[in-house]
Amino acid sequence: MYDVFLLLIPGLLALSLLALMAAYFAAINQIKRNIQISIAGLLVIIVANLFLIPSAGIYGAAIASSAGYLVCFMMAYHYFAKEGAIRFTDLLFFRKKDLQFIMDLSGRIQSSPSTHEEA
Repeated sequence: MYDVFLLLIPGLLALSLLALMAAYFAAINQIKRNIQISIAGLLVIIVANLFLIPSAGIYGAAIASSAGYLVCFMMAYHYFAKEGAIRFTDLLFFRKKDLQFIMDLSGRIQSSPSTHEEA
């Protein structure tokens, strides 16, 4: 079972980055792009499962899932890069300005008046 999870790790990493880009596309009203990416990934997973599960069982299913998630990520990143939003490395690593933004936002939230009134 451990081996199955190892085969899923690349896909899960891609899926976590994909979630960030999907949120970006939704925010700029590009829902159609998210749907296209999801359909492409689904097709990869279905076709890969048809070929891999009979010969490799659960390992084949894990490989198919990772492949589908990686395809989704690559497609999303292709569109994301065309938008020129941010560099790929900025998705992966915190920068000093990111930490400063979080600290500033946290300070603003703490200093804002409470919206809950005591009864």
